[in-house]
Amino acid sequence: MAINMRNNINLLSTLRVGGVTPNGGSKAKQRVESAIFSGYKAYPLLRCKTASNNQVLLMEIVTCFDDDAVCALQSGRGVGRGTRSFTIHGLWPQKGGNSVTNCAGTPFDFTKIAHLESDLNIVWPNVVTGNNKFFWGYEWNKHGICSESKFDKAKYFQTAINMRHNIDLLGVMRTGGIVPNGASKAKQRVESAISSHFGKDPILRCKTAPNGQILLTEIVMCFDDDGATLLHRNKARSNCAGSFIF
Repeated sequence: MAINMRNNINLLSTLRVGGVTPNGGSKAKQRVESAIFSGYKAYPLLRCKTASNNQVLLMEIVTCFDDDAVCALQSGRGVGRGTRSFTIHGLWPQKGGNSVTNCAGTPFDFTKIAHLESDLNIVWPNVVTGNNKFFWGYEWNKHGICSESKFDKAKYFQTAINMRHNIDLLGVMRTGGIVPNGASKAKQRVESAISSHFGKDPILRCKTAPNGQILLTEIVMCFDDDGATLLHRNKARSNCAGSFIF
């Protein structure tokens, strides 16, 4: 299976077609990403390391396949064709409608949530670098720690897992005829599908790809401090255009 993937994805050839050659010269990140997108209609993850002379070197290009291992690339940040489910970015306490961050409290300690690791690997992966434990620690130290008076580490992460299992956004969208096939979707239709099912409005977040396409990257849902009751969000806070790729 791995051999088939390698034979089907000739990254170096695709880069050469896009005018990017391995000659030791400086390359623009956007140009490399665009060359690969042009060839496969999906974005890669580029991984670099800093050499002893402080030069930043491209070391790896990560591509993501659907679980049948055919050439159905997903974008590097989990958005696009082949997406099976949404994963968690974070669980962020708020006060007065704004996130509170970097509070005083107990730093992240993985041993306190080790029993949740298998669940967290599925619902809360680091889709950028693959270093899940680092991501969980970052999110706790920046956000979770601010809710420590109500949720200790184990309860905080368990609450996030419960939220993810109880809010099946992709299932709701599919029921509303919205499937992740890499085609354009109307913002209003996505919002309506979610709000009609849950009775609460979401916030949609998008990013602009190197080719100028607007991609749906996140859907934000708001909970009361019981960790279970959904609240309305002001959908006007969405940064998405009237339509986007999903």
